[in-house]
Amino acid sequence: MCTVRRQVMNRSGVGLETPHRHVITASDELFFALEGQTVEARGDCWLIEVCGIHSAGSRHWVQVQLRGPLVQGMTICVPRLDAHQVATVIREWLEGLLPSALDSAVTARTYFAAPTN
Repeated sequence: MCTVRRQVMNRSGVGLETPHRHVITASDELFFALEGQTVEARGDCWLIEVCGIHSAGSRHWVQVQLRGPLVQGMTICVPRLDAHQVATVIREWLEGLLPSALDSAVTARTYFAAPTN
């Protein structure tokens, strides 16, 4: 079981408990649903690592790092915090099947060589 604890500091640096310290947000739920999951695409398995989730109004940006044959970082813009939707966008993008209408959902990409052991 996971709990989320938020703490606020006053001006003298003393921690104050907030009344919402055990509230789990939609962003928290998305993080726990995606983190460590795998996506299969084109015969490869990709591990999802969530780097950040940022929301503004009805738009949400999900930053992930994908570990497979390469290490890829990407930011996806989605209308709702839905793990299945995000995983589907990731898989379709990796497979090259993302419809052109959704291609703008992937707002940033970076690539690194996968570490070899």
